[in-house]
Amino acid sequence: MVNSLRLHHLRLKMVVRGNLRRLDRTYAPYFRFADGTVAVLSNDFWLRAGGFHRSCLTFMAPKGAKVFANDEESARSIRLDSPWSGYVAFGRPLTFKTAHNVIIQDKALPAWIGTSLRDRIGQISNFYASKLGFRRIPEMFIFSAARDSGPHAPSGFHADVLPGSMTFNFFGPDWAVRQPAAVNSVIGLLAHELFHVWNRNLDHWSPGNLLVVEGGAQLARALVEHKFESAQRPVLKQVSGALNRCLNELSPDRSLASQLRRAPRLLPYECGLPFVLATVKTGRHSKSLQEAFFAAWRSALGHSGRHSYDWKALIGPDTRGSVAAGGRQRPFHTPRGRCPHPFPLPGAGRGTAALVGPSPSVPARVGAGGIRREFARR
Repeated sequence: MVNSLRLHHLRLKMVVRGNLRRLDRTYAPYFRFADGTVAVLSNDFWLRAGGFHRSCLTFMAPKGAKVFANDEESARSIRLDSPWSGYVAFGRPLTFKTAHNVIIQDKALPAWIGTSLRDRIGQISNFYASKLGFRRIPEMFIFSAARDSGPHAPSGFHADVLPGSMTFNFFGPDWAVRQPAAVNSVIGLLAHELFHVWNRNLDHWSPGNLLVVEGGAQLARALVEHKFESAQRPVLKQVSGALNRCLNELSPDRSLASQLRRAPRLLPYECGLPFVLATVKTGRHSKSLQEAFFAAWRSALGHSGRHSYDWKALIGPDTRGSVAAGGRQRPFHTPRGRCPHPFPLPGAGRGTAALVGPSPSVPARVGAGGIRREFARR
């Protein structure tokens, strides 16, 4: 039997105007830098064909511009083989090559943002690699996309990680001038997104996995800030603050347990941080928080290699009780509707994590003995 090879060529011309409204937890099909550079998502162009079919894409640079993708740049074209996943940019942006990756930067972005990110990529990446093993850091797109003009325009950020690229979008007037709080936000965001290079290969987007992937990155950020930043922010203080913000962002008539069941993808990212803390410390009571955190991820990634894994792989080997019993129990929920989950944590101080807002059924106490938290169905 002889299989004939058929080649099909399809040429598309793209005209991109304006910017789409960015949605949380979604990958935009395209975005535009403030300097006019345009980036498109390669995932939207692959042909969905099975069998012996294979697709490849050639992105051609427009006249007077260059094309950037997969750590390459060309004044003519770049070819990508399926299933490469990331953004492809067209324009004349700034480019930087670090020891870890390539950075494509918006010319209109405040210069201090790019400098702050480039200065810390190596430090944070090496810290994660020393604990979890080497990973390739994808190409990074840093840009500014003004939502409005004027001093009262909304300010914020949006960041994504794909296997082939990372994107950082800073918008609004709050980023115009270098200030300590803004620098801390930029470095913290970098620490969060870089950890996704290691922890993003989850088996499926179950409620527990969703909390783990974002909560893990948030806790990694807290550990980085405690280790490297001059402020030395206590990690447990950040966890209790995240728990407060998580509860305050939930609807007054809905508990965390009910939100997990009904709409887990709408959970605030802050809710994942205490969940991951409880998970990694379970079965690792004798370890410090940093040791327990990275031991949990080493265990999960070591068993899966670079393949997918489930959040229960983070639980320690000497765990007792229903949390490790086959994974049948939902997090923060038991058949009785209440799930007190005690676990000891390092630290010698005493104090109370005050819960702001009407949450009398959810106590949180932080002290030498540890934390005891209880999420109840309302």
